[in-house]
Amino acid sequence: MTDYSSVYHVPMPITTLLFDLAHVLLFPRDKTYTEKLSALHKAVKHAPTYYFPNFFEFNEELLKFLERECKNKVRLAIFTTGTIHQAPEVAARFLPLFSHIYSSAETGLSKKDLASYLYIAKDLRKTPSEMFFTDDTQENIGAAQAAGFHAVRYESNAQIMQEIESLNS
Repeated sequence: MTDYSSVYHVPMPITTLLFDLAHVLLFPRDKTYTEKLSALHKAVKHAPTYYFPNFFEFNEELLKFLERECKNKVRLAIFTTGTIHQAPEVAARFLPLFSHIYSSAETGLSKKDLASYLYIAKDLRKTPSEMFFTDDTQENIGAAQAAGFHAVRYESNAQIMQEIESLNS
């Protein structure tokens, strides 16, 4: 039997959506705050009056879209730089929806290094061409694209939802 795989490229459908956490799925309540959310969480979590919703808000519009349109169709995962995903409020919201959470702080994987995306694809038993990634930092998007991911910089919920809806159509 002749192998035509090198002659004909059959695109793989997107089977996994990988999301940045901070400034995509979770935002600071203070819209002027632009630093790392893990640093903010670390600075305020031990205050006697600390209450998570006073400092952070989930991107409920996007999360509800993922629950409704994607949860039973594709795998959902997170690739984050910090450790805010360990906060009980975050874990409670994300663990039922996302199968894997990869943290640079815990794994040593850099979001700026294409090898990190290849590692995640391999860990999930996917080819890079089956993976979609969104992040708010263009440098991270470039690394994911260099690894073979379909990657798009997050600008708005409408933009990302439209991108996801068009992936396998």
